[in-house]
Amino acid sequence: MPPNDATRKRAAHLMLEHGIARLALLALSERDVQRLLERAVVSIAESLGAVHAQVFELLPDEVTLLSRAAFGGERRVLNRVKAREPTDSQASFTLDANIPVIAPNLGRETRFRPSRTQRNLGVATAVSVPLFGRGARPYGVLEVGWSSRPPVSPEDMADFLQGAGTLLVPAVERARVEAACRFLAESEVHLVSAHDFRGSVAKLAEMAVPQLADWCCIDVVLPKGTIEPVGIAHTDPPLASRVNALRKRLRIDPAAELGIAQVVRTGVAEFHFDLGAALSVPAGQEEVLTELIEAAGFRAAIVTPLAARGHIFGAITLVAQKARRLFDEGDVLLADAFASQAALALDNVRLFFGKGHEVPALPRIAGVTNGIALLDPEILGTQLLSALAEEEERLARVVDSVVLTSKLHPQQVEHVADTCDVVEVVRGAVESIRGSLPSAWSLEFAQDKVYAAGDAATIRRIVTCLVDNAITYSPDGGSIRVQLEADETSVRLSVEDEGIGISPEEREQVFEKFFRGEGARAVGADGVGLGLYICRELVERLNGRVEVATAPARGSTLFVELPLAAFSSSPGDVLSLVPERTARPRRRRTPKP
Repeated sequence: MPPNDATRKRAAHLMLEHGIARLALLALSERDVQRLLERAVVSIAESLGAVHAQVFELLPDEVTLLSRAAFGGERRVLNRVKAREPTDSQASFTLDANIPVIAPNLGRETRFRPSRTQRNLGVATAVSVPLFGRGARPYGVLEVGWSSRPPVSPEDMADFLQGAGTLLVPAVERARVEAACRFLAESEVHLVSAHDFRGSVAKLAEMAVPQLADWCCIDVVLPKGTIEPVGIAHTDPPLASRVNALRKRLRIDPAAELGIAQVVRTGVAEFHFDLGAALSVPAGQEEVLTELIEAAGFRAAIVTPLAARGHIFGAITLVAQKARRLFDEGDVLLADAFASQAALALDNVRLFFGKGHEVPALPRIAGVTNGIALLDPEILGTQLLSALAEEEERLARVVDSVVLTSKLHPQQVEHVADTCDVVEVVRGAVESIRGSLPSAWSLEFAQDKVYAAGDAATIRRIVTCLVDNAITYSPDGGSIRVQLEADETSVRLSVEDEGIGISPEEREQVFEKFFRGEGARAVGADGVGLGLYICRELVERLNGRVEVATAPARGSTLFVELPLAAFSSSPGDVLSLVPERTARPRRRRTPKP
């Protein structure tokens, strides 16, 4: 007997739920970024019965999408895709639209042109979703395709892909921070044994490649007052000598307002898409610069100072040659940390082994130390370790939310009829996360005991979602007020904040799955758009209701109303939850003056 629609839907939901669980385990366990992405696209394609799955990452130029991993008939990683025009490809269109894109019949699609990969694999139906990390800038796009009718509805596929992307991006960010910490720990071991200045500089350049860059130049201020390259390394050894010769032919303009010369003067790292500016090359050397770019390749550069004990004596230039190399703010921080370790080791060489050798003339630039305090290796190391701990905690929260969201289907919930003291539950929930709360917060109860219909774990989760939302969308601080009061038939919980608020047109959307408003993205609020969705789903299962009162830049108040135990009909389908663990205090932005 063929399965009915309800059975098919249940099987499809179970398939998606198991797919999310597999991805969650992968996100928590895999530490290598490339392996994580490659295994993820295979898992996504298998979960959805797709012939094609691909992850694109948006490069810092904000016009290029780089294919990081792909599954399909073409088993290799595919080339980068320019995203200059939305019509160029489905990935480009998705990036521009900033919402999930469903193409039920790719052959008749008029919004964009199918990619060569989609045509070669015979993709008939395709779904793509934008991927978001921290802040307003998108991370990239996740795209999946089928050659025949997909096993689940397009809307369910889009939800699954958004959940998958929500898991992947923080996992990638965590893996990158962890790799940075590991690299710094390994490099420190090599640096402590340095004893020859020029040899040590050359070794440092080699250490930076390919972990930090495709090629690396280290320039130092020599006793004669010039800034000259002392160590150069390239990922292609046969090419290294040619790159070395060309780089040494380029002079550095000591008066340049950008690049190496400026970094040596100020101690402030710079990011460049122009190699000439990065190297402080004066006019008249364009031919040599072009020859160097053609020989070595160039896409972007980070220039960071070599500074130790209050002196700047050079700069490290890290160059991205290929599109696969992504430079962002995290790479600048890592470059600074590496340069600080390197500078301290080289300064030790100067002090203890430099007699009779050509080493930097620190007195020439003593006192030109703006920003040097920011480059203390212990501070930078602490920042990276703190960032790693934060990324670990963030990933755990994301996994928890996405996995729970995948379970919020009527077919997957357990029937629970229970009552609890809401006062006790609210107090316990808020106390468990008080380390994450701002300094100004209050907890108010109108009565000592209030019994509502519903199990304690579900109500605790509702409270946690509301308070966590208030914390997330109050990036500049302010107070948070939690209040509970009851009347003859119901209990009313309110959570009030002084955060960014919500625009009137977005008010009805805040409870939708994966929704994040423009204001939230603009201030870089660390949310994934699931907290209020989970809250609404759980409240409705308790025969309650949730609403929001808000105004832009004036904060929000979330209200949850639940029936009292004596006035409730039998609760609806309630998801039995495992109580959340105690949250770590989160790192908050410094309030604006």
